[in-house]
Amino acid sequence: MLSLALCVGTAALWIRSYWYEDQLKHAGADGVVDWLILSDHGVLLFDRFDSPVDYQDGYLEREATRFDEPVKFALRWGTGGFGDPWPQPDRGFKWMGFVYAPTYKVVAAPHWFVAAATSLLPVICATTMRRARRRAAAGLCPSCGYDVRATPERCPECGATQAPRSLK
Repeated sequence: MLSLALCVGTAALWIRSYWYEDQLKHAGADGVVDWLILSDHGVLLFDRFDSPVDYQDGYLEREATRFDEPVKFALRWGTGGFGDPWPQPDRGFKWMGFVYAPTYKVVAAPHWFVAAATSLLPVICATTMRRARRRAAAGLCPSCGYDVRATPERCPECGATQAPRSLK
């Protein structure tokens, strides 16, 4: 369920990112920003940095900025967060919206990639459940697919126990 919620949330944030720049910042015990998550023009960016600001311990801030410029649905090559092209990072890489810059403690990925990665688990679960239902309806073992019409309580192939089916 969590993976499905993350997938749907990422897709919604992806669409929103073309009209708004969203930031989520967190400050630690020293009042310094520990991390920032940014959504901007189809890119999701995570930045772990030290920024001297006067926040209280455990301060969490959400900020949304509406774009005044027209919507651009094309991602420029090597674009990081903030809509600016990143220079080639030291000991890192940039490629088609993916950015890894260890010097700046930044990781960025396109929203489509995060949405696809978080959709894998729900798709696998739905496929597995569908397969088990089809096997059970056809009189097959939900675990291995062996024909259990002769022995409906236990599969002779894998030993899986079955809930007794009511006869109609």
